[in-house]
Amino acid sequence: MSSLLRDGPAALALDGRTVAGFVVNASVELGCFHFLPEDADAPPEVGDRVRLRFGASGSFDAIAELIEVEDDDRWVFAVPAPLDPSLRRRDTRLRADGEWSFQVEDGDEVDVYDISARGVGLLFPRGEGPKGRGAVLRGTLLRDGGRAWKAELTCTNVRPCAEADHLWIVGARMQLGSEAERAALDALIERLL
Repeated sequence: MSSLLRDGPAALALDGRTVAGFVVNASVELGCFHFLPEDADAPPEVGDRVRLRFGASGSFDAIAELIEVEDDDRWVFAVPAPLDPSLRRRDTRLRADGEWSFQVEDGDEVDVYDISARGVGLLFPRGEGPKGRGAVLRGTLLRDGGRAWKAELTCTNVRPCAEADHLWIVGARMQLGSEAERAALDALIERLL
């Protein structure tokens, strides 16, 4: 990982959002680096682990633990460790913040937790919704304002929801009707980040 750790532009995935900034004072010998966020609402908490993308990398390929918050504009992380390839997220996810939902074919409308052009996290009451990897949901992805995309979701994981103990997040790969629809969704997400 020392070959990736260098001063320069970087981004980290934090609570379903991407925080752009700069790595400074990168030191494998000292075992830490400083991250200067360009614009952050709130820093992570000491002990939180974040995914990292260095420079022009196309994916988040490392993970690091926050060891100190000097102030809102300077966060100190331990030297990052590489992410297992199966855990790498290739697309930046946008936190849905109540603006997105998924209308299940012949079923209920479900809130979206986070979204990218290739995947989505759906909020279900704990114990409900698709539970097995490979389970398929068909329906319509909806955004406030009337935008809609027919989609097929394939469940990839289930994880707890940190904000609400009674909910869990079902992560799924998303297949849209066409590449043009995917490109339009991807462009919209990039504009909203």
